[in-house]
This record gives sequence, C-alpha cells and structure tokens, in this order.
Amino acid sequence: MTPPDDIELKRIDEFVNLENKKVLEVGCGDGRLSSFIASKARELIAIDPDASRIETAKKMVQGADFLIGSGESLDFPEESFDLVFFGFSLHHQNGRSALSEAKRVLKPGGEILIIEPTVTSEYTQLVAVFETEEPALLKKAQKAIVPFSPSLTRQDVFVVLHYFDTEDTFLNHYITSYGNGVATDKDHQNLLQIIGDKRFNTPICVEDECTIMLISE
Repeated sequence: MTPPDDIELKRIDEFVNLENKKVLEVGCGDGRLSSFIASKARELIAIDPDASRIETAKKMVQGADFLIGSGESLDFPEESFDLVFFGFSLHHQNGRSALSEAKRVLKPGGEILIIEPTVTSEYTQLVAVFETEEPALLKKAQKAIVPFSPSLTRQDVFVVLHYFDTEDTFLNHYITSYGNGVATDKDHQNLLQIIGDKRFNTPICVEDECTIMLISE
C-alpha cells in the first residue's frame, strides 16, 4: 500500500495550535500520528492499552513519552493537559467514559480533538468484512459525543486516499491488518465487491472518509 497523503496532519494543524501545548494522545497505536504531534507540541504523552504497539511506537518516534494506559481511566491528575487527542481511537473504547476522563484532565480553556472514520466510509466497509462490529462501534462513539455537543466548536469531514499497486496488495493489506492473515474465498469476494470496478484500476484507490471534531472548554 502506498502511504496516504498528509491530509490528516494538515487537518490537525488547521484545527488546533500545538505550539507550547502539553498534549495527551489517547490510543496512539504504533505512533503513526504521534511523530507529527511531538514535533509541534511542547510535550506529548501518548497512551495505548496494547503493550506491543507501545513498544513499536517507542522505537519509531522521538520526543514523546509512551505509556500503557486506557482512555477510560486516565492515570493523570485533574487539569494536566492543554489538549487531549483521540486519533481513530474513540470507538475502540467506552466513548462516554473516555471523553469524561478527557474533560477531567483538561486545563481550563483546554481542547479535545477527535478524528473518527465515518460509518459509511469505503474503508470502514472493507474493515467490517473481518471486524463485523466496526460500524456498530462507530455509531456508539457518535452517540457518546452527543452529550458534549454544546462544547463542539468545530467539525468537518475529509477523505484520506489509500493506494494499492495491485489487487493482491489490496487484498493482502486487509487480510493481514484485519483478518489476522486468514481469509476465505467469500472474504475475497466481499472485499472485491465493495470496491467494484476499482479492482481494475492501477493503482486501486480506497477512500477513507473521516470526521474531525473539536471540543473546547
């Protein structure tokens, strides 16, 4: 897969000013977005419940403090951070609890930035071939944000484009990333059905529609 362009980074930069900010990234995974945040912020603490992904992030990213932790129960005192960032991670946890915890650790005037895939995104539908609960989890995360909507100061939708050189690389990406390397013939058919005639393009382009939201205190 060809790496996506930097539209995610551009949107983060448009929505928040990271300079001189102490940032908490909740659900950092392998640190894919952490490097950009660390390069701009005064301090970045990034957490994830997966110890192996935290170890990968430590090797890949400089200038950040990576810790094992859950957004549902943050091990930080009140008013500790200027910004809490959920990058494609809110739907992987109890969204209401995670957002309540994020508000607790925010300094007065702090902000919460959230990026989530949309339920109807082409990428989401492909992931759901293997992770069948993905659309339901995304809907649940959307509902978790509703109580915080009075503080929702900005929201937008953008599309990340993922390119695959061949049909095999396209199939292998989803089978490896979301099917643990195992797929049936029906899985292959479902993946190809979702992209339709795109399978005949070179390269194959998959659209990942995302929502970015800013909650300000």
